[in-house]
Amino acid sequence: MVAPPVSFSTGPFNPLDHVEPADLIRFGLIPEFVGRLPVVTAVGALDRDALVRVLVEPRNALVRQYEALLALGGAQLRITRPALHVIAQQAIDKQTGARGLRRIMENLLLEPMYDCPGTSVRHIVVDSEVAAFKKRPLYFSRVQESDVEAAVWSDEHRADDSAAPPPPGPDRATPPAAAEPQRTAATSA
Repeated sequence: MVAPPVSFSTGPFNPLDHVEPADLIRFGLIPEFVGRLPVVTAVGALDRDALVRVLVEPRNALVRQYEALLALGGAQLRITRPALHVIAQQAIDKQTGARGLRRIMENLLLEPMYDCPGTSVRHIVVDSEVAAFKKRPLYFSRVQESDVEAAVWSDEHRADDSAAPPPPGPDRATPPAAAEPQRTAATSA
């Protein structure tokens, strides 16, 4: 008697979670091939939070790779948390999963990778609207660091449109102005 496989899935029933080697043979695979498969398993699609983790957590995460690549040209890349969620949602919508994240990031950062080296651009901000391809990435020079923080802060708190900036306290620094950053010749139009 065979015990049913242990399933840690909390989602809907997936019959592929219960596939045995005999099922693969009945499906039409030759026994010699099935015998070389040490483990038979099914994988499910990643949700948005898992895709965001793929973007930022591994040692060689995509965000870290692009930060290092742009740092070679002297620019610092800042991607907001809402932008990461938009990128992950695009991968889900296109049904490309984690492998599609690289293509999305490449399309998103192609212009800055060519525009920024050799210019006065020192900061590149990707917010949720940039990630949704509604506008171009925001470029800032070295002297506009407060504008960088303001752009990041405003995107992080955009969901709370009615919420005012938190009051400064002993454990909290004064938040940057949530106004749209001023553009200079070094920034995108």
